[in-house]
This record gives sequence, C-alpha cells and structure tokens, in this order.
Amino acid sequence: MEEAGSNPKIKYYENGKIQTTFNLAVNRPKKSYEHEDLADWFRVEIWGRFAEVANEYIKKGILVGIEGKLDFKKWKDVNGYEQ
Repeated sequence: MEEAGSNPKIKYYENGKIQTTFNLAVNRPKKSYEHEDLADWFRVEIWGRFAEVANEYIKKGILVGIEGKLDFKKWKDVNGYEQ
C-alpha cells in the first residue's frame, strides 16, 4: 500500500514548466516475526499537466498508485559524506 506522506507542493517556473512534489510511504512486506510496520519513503516529482492534477487530488494520507521510473540521486551532506 502506498500512502501520500505529505500534501503536494506545486512550483510554476518562468519557462512555463510545472512541478509537483510529495513524499510517498511504501510499506515493506512483513515477515511473520515482525511486529511493527516498516515503510520506505520516496520523494515523488511529477511534471506538466499531471503535476497540476496531482496537486489537486493528492492529499496527505490517501492511497496513491504511481507508474513511472525510479531514479536514485546522490548528494553530499554538510560533512562531505555521500548519501
């Protein structure tokens, strides 16, 4: 089950592009001996007309179905460690 972990934030850029972002929690499959739910968190970016639709309909806590590609980005934190 995928659940929106935050309300979307929409940005309108000067070049006409539109971007919506929100956090998404994806529950991990539970093993029989685990007592608590574990979730992985993803930051979702949506562009263009779909960004406007997502901003209108997605709210924190609702179930969301996502189709697209998963892209991992790396960065360095304030201590210079790669994340």
